[in-house]
Amino acid sequence: MDEGSFKSATKSVRRKILTAITKSGKGHIGGALSCTDVLYYLFSEQIVQISQPGENTARPLVMSKGHSTTALLAVVDELRNTNSLEPYNSKGSLLGNNPSELVEGVEFHTGSLGHGPGLGAGVALAKRLSGDDNAVCILLSDGELNEGSVWEAFQFISKHQLNISILIDNNNQICEDFLEDVSPKMDFKSIFEGLGYEFCELDGHSLADLQKLKPWIYERQAPRICCLKTVKGKGVSFMEGVIKWHHSIPDDAMFNQAMEELK
Repeated sequence: MDEGSFKSATKSVRRKILTAITKSGKGHIGGALSCTDVLYYLFSEQIVQISQPGENTARPLVMSKGHSTTALLAVVDELRNTNSLEPYNSKGSLLGNNPSELVEGVEFHTGSLGHGPGLGAGVALAKRLSGDDNAVCILLSDGELNEGSVWEAFQFISKHQLNISILIDNNNQICEDFLEDVSPKMDFKSIFEGLGYEFCELDGHSLADLQKLKPWIYERQAPRICCLKTVKGKGVSFMEGVIKWHHSIPDDAMFNQAMEELK
């Protein structure tokens, strides 16, 4: 994958996200835009696989930050070229703010935050018991680090040395605040290495950095955590780093400006 095709594809994914959420009047734009690049890279390079309802996935992605599932749906739509987001958030549709396991690409319903690591741990343990050594990937928001269940799962994963790659979307924002304003500043490297994890830190919007994930996920067996430095609202100038875009909907003028910037 070259830089030009990566940028073109991720801009297209971002347009799909904006269109689906704006049209329906519901959704989490900021967090979806911050994880677009890593999701597109993981799926397009087949580091993780698009799951099918009711089937086991060899290389699954557990989308712990379920409120950003619009990004996952848009990435699958981009790769499948199906234009399947039309019914997003409409009555009777399975495509919504939070994920349904009945939808292609979704491993678990993770609308309630903080459960991805525990779910991923269960999948990884089941894989080990069945002789499957494929890694399990988990995409976790930094805001979920406020959940106690996350730390319980971190300890379980480390204790049992499960083949899990945890990617933290570190955009430093939660619903109504900057993370640093409500939680103590954490030295991720010291904390996670202290828990027995291999640790790395990458730019979550840089293709060159994201390409380092492939060997890191494939060639390791020990539990590992990578902090991806990202920007909430990435790709739209007036949304980047602005708290209100956690759950706000653009008006017509804003939508048109955003779509123009993402051409």
